[in-house]
Amino acid sequence: MHALITLDTDGHVSIPGRAARYTLESKGSHESDTWELLEQITLPDGTLAGSTSELLAGLMLTDIEGIAVLEDGVLTVSETGRAFRFSPAEEWEALTPAHTMAARYTVEGTHPGRGTWSTKNVQKTEVTAAEVRSLTEQSTGGDVAVHGSGVIIVEAARVGFALRLTPVPEPTYRQEQWDSRKVAKYLRTELRRTFPGQTFSVRCGRGSDADYLSIAWTGGPSRAEVEALCDPWQGADFDGMTDGMNQREPLLIVGAGGEPVEVRPLTDLFDYTRSRPDGVLEQAKALISQETSAGWDAHFNNPRTFTFQGETFSGITGWERLNKVMDAIEGGRIAVS
Repeated sequence: MHALITLDTDGHVSIPGRAARYTLESKGSHESDTWELLEQITLPDGTLAGSTSELLAGLMLTDIEGIAVLEDGVLTVSETGRAFRFSPAEEWEALTPAHTMAARYTVEGTHPGRGTWSTKNVQKTEVTAAEVRSLTEQSTGGDVAVHGSGVIIVEAARVGFALRLTPVPEPTYRQEQWDSRKVAKYLRTELRRTFPGQTFSVRCGRGSDADYLSIAWTGGPSRAEVEALCDPWQGADFDGMTDGMNQREPLLIVGAGGEPVEVRPLTDLFDYTRSRPDGVLEQAKALISQETSAGWDAHFNNPRTFTFQGETFSGITGWERLNKVMDAIEGGRIAVS
């Protein structure tokens, strides 16, 4: 195909059979056979979108008295002593719904001519296939291109910013789904191993609450310590905006044979209950009454600060101070008779 390309009434160039991406080169004269890449205009991979090529060609024809010729898909804009060549880039094609998508992509961005891809100005560094589809639907034609390697470039010609989406390799390890009973069994083992000598109760709910887990224990580790071990196995979080559950990402563990296994817990919310050892509550209440000369009232208790055996106890409420006293007794920092 050999044809002259002219500006339309709006001063734009339209390339028939426009490719997804182009390289841009220039040379100083018609006699020269040496073309040089104009990297200060292209993206780090040396290409620019088809729509960007049309935009630049239109600007060139507006600013100079030249001609544009299309031959075998290559667009050449020439003037006296200067020529520019837009050549379709190999292995790139416009992304369509027929293309197979990877499950996840890493995200990088850049401005033309900046030289490198980076995560500096991107909202997310990793997205799902569904998010990629939503993103690419906002652009049309050659603005969204896919390479033979699966890499996708989304370029907004008039914005001057582009995103590169690189497929995340699919895992080679085994993938499993664990129901709440299997998660409960696993957590019992991990809790006993992490806190030897401590007794824990890990129970599943009943009926429609079967995916909920209740974790209870008396004395020993704090709630924060137990929650740090168990919380990653809570498979979903409650979303107050939708009144529904949002699934979390799966976990990677070491299997019985030492191989990596990706596990998706089919569990919902976890409940943690830490009880005090026998006598600690009574000892704390008695100590507070002794040190503040005030009896304990379950509905109201003056949270006046006091010091005992070098430890100072205070709180916004009486209950807050009571818990601090019980922590000190349990931790052996104070001794009460």
